[in-house]
Amino acid sequence: MLLDRSQMEQWADTYNAKGDFPLLIQKLVYASTPELTKCNIPFGSAVNMGGFDGEVESAKGSAYIPKGKCILEFGTNKDFKTKAEKDYTTRSKKDYEGLNKAETTFIFMTPRCWGNKKDWEEEKKKNSIWKDVRVYDSTLLVQWILSVPSVDIWFSRLVGMPVNNLISGSERLKEFLEWERIKLDASFFTAGREDIAMQLKDLITSPTIRAYRASSKEEALAFLLAVGKLFPENEQKNFYARTVVVDDKAAFRQMGVQCGMINLVPEFDDPSVLSQAVAHNKIVLVPLGPGDDFNLEVVELPSPDRFRLESALVKSGIEEEKAKRLVKDCSCNLTMIKKTLGFPIFQVDWLYNDDVIEIVPALIVERWNENCDGDKEVMASLSKMEYNDFQTSMIRWSQKPVPPVMPVGALWRITSPLSLWSDMSRLIRKEHIDELKALSVKVLSCEDDTYSHQLKQGLLNSLIILAWHGGQILKVECPSQKEVDDALRQVVSGANACRWNSIATVLPLIAESSPSVFLAEVKRSLMEENSSVMSMFNEKEGIIAPESNHPYLLWALESLAWIPESLKDVTEILLMLSEKDPGGRLSNRPFNSLVDIFLPWLPHTTATIDQRLSIIDVLLKCDYSKNWDFLISLLPKRHAVSSGTHKLKWRGYDMVVPKGATDADIWKTTEFACEKLMAVYDGDDHRLAELIDKMEPIPYVFRKKLITWIKETVISLIGQFPETRKELRETLWYQNVIKTDNDLRMTETEISDIKSAYEALSPADIIEKNKWLFDEMSPKLPEEKRGENEKDIQYYIKVLDKMRGDTVKEWLDNLTIDNVLEIRKSVKEPYEYGRSLGCFYMTDGLTEKVLTLLGNQDERRFVNGYIRGYEGAAGEQGLINYFDGIRNELTEEKVAMFLLDMWPSPQLFGYIETLPGKIQTRYWTSYRGGTYGLYGENTLFVLNKLRSVGRSLDAMNGSWHYCKELPTSMLQDLLLECLSCSLDVNEKIDMLAVKSYMEELHKRSDADKEILFKLEWLFVPIMRHHFSKSDVSLIYEKMTEKPQLFVELLTYLYRPEHETEAVINYVETEEDVTIKENNALRALYLLRNWNTIPGVDKDGNIDLGYLKKWTAKAVELAKEKDREKIAYHQIGELFAKYPEGVGNWPPMELFGLMEELNSEELFHNYNIGLFNKRGFTSRGGYDGGDIERNNAEYFDDLRKKCQLLYPRVAKVFSDLSEQYLGMAKEMDNQATIAKLDY
Repeated sequence: MLLDRSQMEQWADTYNAKGDFPLLIQKLVYASTPELTKCNIPFGSAVNMGGFDGEVESAKGSAYIPKGKCILEFGTNKDFKTKAEKDYTTRSKKDYEGLNKAETTFIFMTPRCWGNKKDWEEEKKKNSIWKDVRVYDSTLLVQWILSVPSVDIWFSRLVGMPVNNLISGSERLKEFLEWERIKLDASFFTAGREDIAMQLKDLITSPTIRAYRASSKEEALAFLLAVGKLFPENEQKNFYARTVVVDDKAAFRQMGVQCGMINLVPEFDDPSVLSQAVAHNKIVLVPLGPGDDFNLEVVELPSPDRFRLESALVKSGIEEEKAKRLVKDCSCNLTMIKKTLGFPIFQVDWLYNDDVIEIVPALIVERWNENCDGDKEVMASLSKMEYNDFQTSMIRWSQKPVPPVMPVGALWRITSPLSLWSDMSRLIRKEHIDELKALSVKVLSCEDDTYSHQLKQGLLNSLIILAWHGGQILKVECPSQKEVDDALRQVVSGANACRWNSIATVLPLIAESSPSVFLAEVKRSLMEENSSVMSMFNEKEGIIAPESNHPYLLWALESLAWIPESLKDVTEILLMLSEKDPGGRLSNRPFNSLVDIFLPWLPHTTATIDQRLSIIDVLLKCDYSKNWDFLISLLPKRHAVSSGTHKLKWRGYDMVVPKGATDADIWKTTEFACEKLMAVYDGDDHRLAELIDKMEPIPYVFRKKLITWIKETVISLIGQFPETRKELRETLWYQNVIKTDNDLRMTETEISDIKSAYEALSPADIIEKNKWLFDEMSPKLPEEKRGENEKDIQYYIKVLDKMRGDTVKEWLDNLTIDNVLEIRKSVKEPYEYGRSLGCFYMTDGLTEKVLTLLGNQDERRFVNGYIRGYEGAAGEQGLINYFDGIRNELTEEKVAMFLLDMWPSPQLFGYIETLPGKIQTRYWTSYRGGTYGLYGENTLFVLNKLRSVGRSLDAMNGSWHYCKELPTSMLQDLLLECLSCSLDVNEKIDMLAVKSYMEELHKRSDADKEILFKLEWLFVPIMRHHFSKSDVSLIYEKMTEKPQLFVELLTYLYRPEHETEAVINYVETEEDVTIKENNALRALYLLRNWNTIPGVDKDGNIDLGYLKKWTAKAVELAKEKDREKIAYHQIGELFAKYPEGVGNWPPMELFGLMEELNSEELFHNYNIGLFNKRGFTSRGGYDGGDIERNNAEYFDDLRKKCQLLYPRVAKVFSDLSEQYLGMAKEMDNQATIAKLDY
């Protein structure tokens, strides 16, 4: 290929030249002009739009496009000189389009040869209109084209010249993305690799060489070409204009020495010629496959992100459900996805090698775990070789182009099982199928952990593929569904509790392998008196939440519900499970699964609406106890949500998963549910109440019919229906308070019918008629009309009190006092009943009879309410006067109880002060009224009274909100006293109160420091779970001043390093043990939370002399106490708490001291401290080890800074970096497995 001007001039005579010439110039500009800020060059049919033929702006400029703004004009016809004159004259007019010509270059371009162009240029320059005037003719343009190989390739093909061994990056990418009617989006190759793509964008600004490895060389090449699609528009065009793919060494040599900085992508294997191109100002991007060696830096491309890959396929026009299936079934392998889509794949030559039979054992099990000895034994047996030899073979296969197997940490798996079964069908024999069946029975029947969960998954995946696709992909007599059923029947038939729980985690796959066997065995077990299946519902405590195996059973049933033929059995089993469900804290319950499957607005099954309703209709005849609830769940609900149900993994490729139900289907379901609910109603109070509660969102047509039915039904009901009455009453209340335009608002006719039903259910008995008023603190009133402001609430209280008062008066007028009092036993809120009854204290004999109940704990709420109702009606003084008259008739205990039932107030406290001391003591010993009202003398009075009866702890607990107002002496005294209080008369300590008191004392300038230090020390064991540094600031201050206290804490927590057995076993009293335990707790939490390094201020500045002196003294004292190593242990952890990120970081002075101390324990615990300092991490399930990689990079940078002067410290950083890299790999593996198996 050698382009010259004659080819260009001949091309200028063609019809398309006028439209393609601007495109040529655009490509040249993008390929050779750095820092473009504007490039507007219309081409094709857009050339006839008028205006400038082209505008270009560059902040830097190049050999052909000068810095600043340029106006381009084109002339492709033979009379190009006339065009040049016309364009120059027109564009040079004064104020033409507001152009600053003195700062703009005028360039005329033509594919023709202009012999005297220099004369024309000079003539125009003399006019001094433009910054510069230039002419680019065929001679100059050919030179420009030859300097840009990608454009050279494109233009050479355009003019019909042969181009060998070279292709532009955009053209090669197009070959990867397009096949027949499929056009993949470029994000298909960059999904989950965007960060690396952006790093590559920064890399290609200067000559370099960098290699990228993927699961195949072609995938790596496609990635390198697709990254440009992620760049901004101008940079994207620049990238593709400068990128050339070379598939021949000689062609690469030729391209490597051409002028200009371009991106060369070699598609040949010999790397010996690559470095020379870099020396000639080229960027070399090398694609590598798994087995390719390269002696320079290689970037390993991560496995594509599953969800971004699905998104890329959807962008490519593939249906979302199909995209998800493709990605999952091909394990995110791009080559296998393309193969499944129909792209021709030419790099799977290994399929026809003689040794491909080595893969068959791996294909049979689909996946296994090398950390499990049982798995390794299975693979050794299947392959008939030692496992190490088999592993070596698998490693070799994993490095093939489009590898059939892939390792993820210790887990091995087939890359694309379904595809590989199809590709290798010619090698599968009857004995292989028999091995799979026998091995499946053996592994799944094993009830211990001999085999890994992954092996069980893999075997079941293979069974599903063979049962569902065997007839299509195998050339031998393949196992039918019946044969797979027979194999799995051996596993689950008659299974005991141990067996069901051992296979619980793979039940969804067992169900998918053999739906009929699974459903039959579950149903059979549920019919037994002691069902072994129900053992999976047993809960046990987990690390965070309860654990149980029954969710796996529910997921299995949910997945089979997608199959219309299985839906009836699934529904019946879920109804049976719902009846037997023992309940638990997990939200996964059988009835919830049933409701989700039949959600009217989003059914989780592919069965039609008619199929679903017919199944329900049939099962209603079986009289399951959950049938009513099931029908209720079909009614419309407001703001309903669903998290979805479990789906099939392999079956049902042809299933059309519903995106939601049609309005017609929802309407039909609602009509069905309403009709059936009315038909099966059995006179139960709670059921009718539930139906009324769910009624408002039902469409008017069906709701009106339901309300009419309810109105007619209640007339025939016999007995009391309190729950139904309550729901009718609350419906009336709700209809009164909602606005008339609310979509839940009923018509006046409906509301009238509800009132009629409510009245029809009203009992004739005067007690039963209104007893509901005392069943709730704030019952909903059927006639209430209240708004949202305070007056309406006050109105409600007024109305409620009047209704309660009228009811009590009616009872008092028509019943005996004994009968009226007897009502207290049947109401749910006896306090409210007592309070209303107390308003009628003037009734003869009433109060006297109530007071006979005084002191009875079972009657406490009723009596308390009565006395406070009396007090509200008669006034506080009135009640005190009455009490004075009867006090002598009561025991001391009842006197105290009566007073305790009154509202606490200063007047009451003053009265109590006049009573005998024993009564006062009883009152304050049982007082539970707190410190009511604003802070004042009354508060101090109550606190001192509580202190006087030994209730300092209760006094502190009840007054923490006043701690800012309380005197310092009161704060100190209460804290000191509460530690010796008896719990017989005090509640447990309130940590909020302790912390509030301690925080306030630390702010007080008049606080006694010695007392405060003592309080800090005493409260450490109590506050250890609510620890904060500010609570013990004096202790920490003293520790930084006195290493003696630091060493004392060490002696409390650690035994001497050389302690003899005889000393250890000396006899201790119980008090000794308690003191030692508390001191050990103090030491543990004080040392663990201490982060103030002696001699280091809050900004990280180090007083090295002070720190050295403190450290030396601490080590000396610790050595005397035989705890030298322990001291270094703690000092290492303390040094690790030096604040990172402050101005003095990294603290070289501290590192120098550590090198001087030269203690193995110090460096070891400095490492531990730095690691623990980072705490827990949280991330998404698919995020991988980015957090750990960042930590590794951080510590490696520290290592580099320290390795010359502080080698032992650098070793700590090096160890941490390696540790985090290992953790990053583990997290990557976990994320990869999670993505592949989700």
